[in-house]
Amino acid sequence: MEQCIVSLNDISKIKDNTINIDNNIFWENTKILFRGKNNILYIEEGAKLKNCTIKFLGDNSVVYISGSNRYTQINSNIFHDSALYLGKNNSFNGQAVLSLSERKHIIIGNDNMFSFNINIRLADPHLIYSIDTHERINLSESVIIGDHVWIGESVKILKGACIGSGSILGSNAIVTKKVFSNVSAAGIPAKVIKEGVFWTRPCVHAYKMEQTRNSMVNKSDEFIYKKTNNLDIFSYINSKLDEAKSSVEKLEVLLWISKNNDKNRFFIGKQ
Repeated sequence: MEQCIVSLNDISKIKDNTINIDNNIFWENTKILFRGKNNILYIEEGAKLKNCTIKFLGDNSVVYISGSNRYTQINSNIFHDSALYLGKNNSFNGQAVLSLSERKHIIIGNDNMFSFNINIRLADPHLIYSIDTHERINLSESVIIGDHVWIGESVKILKGACIGSGSILGSNAIVTKKVFSNVSAAGIPAKVIKEGVFWTRPCVHAYKMEQTRNSMVNKSDEFIYKKTNNLDIFSYINSKLDEAKSSVEKLEVLLWISKNNDKNRFFIGKQ
């Protein structure tokens, strides 16, 4: 049976799924659809949903949306046994399309900047086999994006991609692999074009000469990331979510992510 939330007044009507939404959120032109059961929708206090469409098209999945000082704008299809996590204070210039398939997951950290026409996919999605072995060679894989990543216009992030904190993905890039921290990557497929960089949010379009002069040096280390422990958080999160036997167990993993305040939690060093 299809169930739908188009306003906060509809929450009480949802059956066979769990809704945890704080009353202190912003909700505009947003629709949540349930076609399965045992799913969890968890929205923190202060979240701002605008022009969102989230469809639970299977069972036992979780969507976690953190509180934010910016609008969340996503269009997402979630099938069985998947987890979608959106961290704090991400910005979206239009709807980002997030497609979760074949029990895999999308994890997005804090303070990321999504330009227009962003697409994240975890599946190909049709089946491909080896002529020699007749074995399938295109299993779906999760995607993890760290903190403070700038994702340029029309970027596609495909299965298995992991993007380290502080990096930049150039317009029209297609990302299929790991991108380590504090680099700029571009192209099809995306490759590192500049190492040892960081970025900040101010937009230069309307800068006058004085503002340009003042922007020439930034002595802050706020957006420079480094290795502080030996935990491969990308593998750890993915394995814990894959091992989880229910949506409740998946939510526990996402709650752990939300409580991890280590600045360098999503660092990826040069391979």
